[in-house]
Amino acid sequence: MRSKLLRTLKISLWATLIFDGWLIIWLFTPLLPQERKPFLATSLKIYDRNGMLLREVLSREGGVSERVQLNAIPDKLQQALIIAEDKNFYSHRGIDWLATLRALKQNLLSGEVISGASTISQQLARLRLGIGRGILEKGVVMLYAFRLEMHLSKAEILEDYLNRVPFGNQAIGISAASDLYFSKKPSALTLAESSLLVSILPMPSSTNPFRNQEAALKRRNQLLYRLKEENLISKNQLEESVQEPLEVEGKKKCFQAPHFVEYLLQAFSDSLESVSEIETTLDLALQNDLHIYLRDHLERLKKKQVTNGALIVLDNHQGEVLAFIGSRDYFDESISGEYSVITANRQPGSALKPFVYAIGIEEGIHASTILADLPQLFASSKFQVGENLYRNESFIPENFDRKYHGPIRLRQALACSYNIPAVLMNEKIGVANFYHFLKRAGITTLNESPEHYGVGLALGNSEVRLMDLAEAYMIFQNRGIRKRLSFLRKSKSSGSDSPTALSMPNSEEAILSPQAAFIISDILSDNSARRPAFGANSPLNLPFASLAKTGTTKDFRDNWAFGSTADFTVGVWVGNSNGMPMKTLSGIDGAGPILKDILMHLYKKQPNLPGFQISRFTVPPKIVTKEICTVSGDLANIHCPTTMNEFFLRNCVPQTECTQHRLLEIDTRNGFLAHHETPNIYKASKVFEDYPPQFQQWAKEQGKQLPPETYSTLREKKLNNPEPSKRVASYQNETATLELNDNETTQYKIMYPKPDMIFAIDKHLRAEYQRINISTIEKKGARFFWKLNGQPLSPNGIKDSLASKSEIDSTFWASSISWQLEKGMHTLELFEMNMKSKRQFKKIDEVRFTVVE
Repeated sequence: MRSKLLRTLKISLWATLIFDGWLIIWLFTPLLPQERKPFLATSLKIYDRNGMLLREVLSREGGVSERVQLNAIPDKLQQALIIAEDKNFYSHRGIDWLATLRALKQNLLSGEVISGASTISQQLARLRLGIGRGILEKGVVMLYAFRLEMHLSKAEILEDYLNRVPFGNQAIGISAASDLYFSKKPSALTLAESSLLVSILPMPSSTNPFRNQEAALKRRNQLLYRLKEENLISKNQLEESVQEPLEVEGKKKCFQAPHFVEYLLQAFSDSLESVSEIETTLDLALQNDLHIYLRDHLERLKKKQVTNGALIVLDNHQGEVLAFIGSRDYFDESISGEYSVITANRQPGSALKPFVYAIGIEEGIHASTILADLPQLFASSKFQVGENLYRNESFIPENFDRKYHGPIRLRQALACSYNIPAVLMNEKIGVANFYHFLKRAGITTLNESPEHYGVGLALGNSEVRLMDLAEAYMIFQNRGIRKRLSFLRKSKSSGSDSPTALSMPNSEEAILSPQAAFIISDILSDNSARRPAFGANSPLNLPFASLAKTGTTKDFRDNWAFGSTADFTVGVWVGNSNGMPMKTLSGIDGAGPILKDILMHLYKKQPNLPGFQISRFTVPPKIVTKEICTVSGDLANIHCPTTMNEFFLRNCVPQTECTQHRLLEIDTRNGFLAHHETPNIYKASKVFEDYPPQFQQWAKEQGKQLPPETYSTLREKKLNNPEPSKRVASYQNETATLELNDNETTQYKIMYPKPDMIFAIDKHLRAEYQRINISTIEKKGARFFWKLNGQPLSPNGIKDSLASKSEIDSTFWASSISWQLEKGMHTLELFEMNMKSKRQFKKIDEVRFTVVE
């Protein structure tokens, strides 16, 4: 038993010796580098480009803080702190034994802890270790305080403590407390203010100046009297300080540009770890102005079931983000206001079309290339439904105006945002090619394979982010160079006196030639080219050079508008955050007016910028201009009725002249091709549009005057008076007149439809696209009038029973009418006005035809 006890004592002795040895070594071993490192867990102040505070973000300790050196803290404040918290600070080694024994006696007599006797060094130790106030923790704190005293100077301990200690109301450290309560730097504090800050340290909650000024004043004055007792201040200083009123209003929390700040904190969280201040690219004044425009327009769009909107403004030269508004109101829960549409995945509609055409131009396709805007079936995408098993889906695109426009030049197809030409272009350049280009342009949301999207990618069947697409649009004004977005300009590290400029390495990449970028810019700024779809005075028409493109999803869930000048790029979205559809609102009517107001606001603020001084974008080298036919897209010939100058890449100029406009000789009596036996007096030359085979049916339905396919069989008629001077023949401006000396008038017939023709209605084609052109050859000075099944036909092909009277209004005169097919047997009658009475119509021809399903 005795030996067992001795063995236990021996073990205990050795354990004590080992622990004491380790403790001595730990106490005297120099502090680790991280222990000597200054306290840098400061809060982060985020400013706009002009020094306006956007937000101050709390430190890791959950408070506002900013490190300050000891020499920037008033001596009187330091003295007040020592008197209040640790009178023997400069004479002990972290533990004030007399104070500790006195506190122990008080606590034993009272039966509870009423005094801790913690020195400043011990309080610093507790702040550093982050532990509680139990008996065991007290021992650890005392040991660590002694260790700090062994290796740090009193000045270092005091400075570290004043930068770490909480002053209540999320103010950590003397600098944050001075700013919060008095809106000044510590060096500017008065004696009374310094005493107040020190006096609230022991009990920040009960002496909170914002809630209990009386208690705070009482403790402040008590501290001031103690300073006088210690002869640290004079009687006059005491009296002045005691009489000084307590004026604390509290620093208002700044919460500007919330979506922008939230994005920065997430995107740059790693690089902002030790940063105390950053200067961003944002222009807060511009942001606030544009926010007003956005809210005003959303109020206008309420009736269209629109609740939200977002916008971004970029500086093209540096890629800097100038405005970043993620929703109508960050704090409006009814629209999920915190949800930032700028960084959300939404479908782009037609907003991707410029990029598919840009690739086409890069690969040698012209801006005058003819594309077929006709009903076509496309394989849209491929879905995997099992292992090695896929399902292909097909679709027939429709244009927004629900019409087909036949042969159309690339320029007009893009400017008017027609769908089928864009899908054809995507098919021509290859889906994978387009897919990878978009990724290089900065679209980060294409997470599926190219086959998944198919040719429908050109129409926006993917998802994009507003900020990504705005970045991509900058390419057109930056000569084909992609500039990555820049958010930060300068930063200041904790403990540093001067900011450091920030740079964005590898932020530029050429992904498009300057020439292709220019041609797309020119097309998207061509108001004449987009007039057929958007009108002459749409929101996209601006008084300076600016490209513009809108986008609308087919179910009206997303509405976009993008615009660029030489200096700025703007992206706008409107819709509903929850994905609910709007009420048939297109991009030109929804986001378009907002885009216009933003660009005009930028113009008014900086009218002297070079980009606002030009009406057309600057033409880069290696671009040539050629005159083309606006119908065929080929080089113009002398017969083309309308021409224009088009831009081409130098090595991609069309080599052939227009063959679509043909000068033919016709027999004026019936409009057929003149035969070699046709008398010269009946011959006339006329230019016809000869459409390629794929457009023949479309041309007929549109009432185009196609070249006659047969020769005239009429020969010269023998007359009683054959004197040629009595005959007059002329053919001008597509009209024909022939008067004979025996008062005989040439018989004008119904040229189309022919008698007994049968037409079939295609159930797969929209009804409004199934039309025929009812026509007769025109006669100079004549007035023709039509009836179908006994009812007058207006020139737009509508039967009108109200017009069936002897006197017909001039609005019903027409030599040709485009009529929509209707099932049944029909009788078509042609009448000509009696030019002498000008009141009666004479029936001159009649045909019967049939329409079946």
